[in-house]
Amino acid sequence: MEKITQTITSKHSIPSDYKVKDLYTNFMNGKIKDSIAVIDKDNNPLGLIVKQKFLMKLSERYAYDLYYKKDVSSLMADNPLIVTTEDDINSVIDRALTRPSDNVYDEIIVVDENKKFIGLISVKELIIQ
Repeated sequence: MEKITQTITSKHSIPSDYKVKDLYTNFMNGKIKDSIAVIDKDNNPLGLIVKQKFLMKLSERYAYDLYYKKDVSSLMADNPLIVTTEDDINSVIDRALTRPSDNVYDEIIVVDENKKFIGLISVKELIIQ
C-alpha cells in the first residue's frame, strides 16, 4: 500500500505575515501553481490559500486595493483538511470528498507525527493513486 507521503504534489508554504501583493505576484508569474499552505514560525499549518479562490477574491471591486498590503492570513481558508503521514489513503479520499462542494478539490495539507507541515496533496493525484 502506498504511503500518503508518496502522493505529495507540493511543498510550498509561506508564513502568515506574507503580504497579499507578494503572493499575487508569485501566483501570476507561475512560481506557485495551485495552492500554498500558510504556516506559523514553528512550521505548524494555519491555513490554505487556493489560487483560484484567491484570485477570484482579489478580482472583486476594490478588493486588490483593500487587501494588497495585508497579510495572507486575512484571505486564507483557516479550516483546511489536514492529514498525517500515518493516515490511510482511502480514508483521506473519503474525508476529502465529503467536504462542502466548493472545497472538495482543495489541496490537502500533510503533517508529520509532530503536526509539522510536510506538503500538499492534490485530490486529483490522490484519487489517481
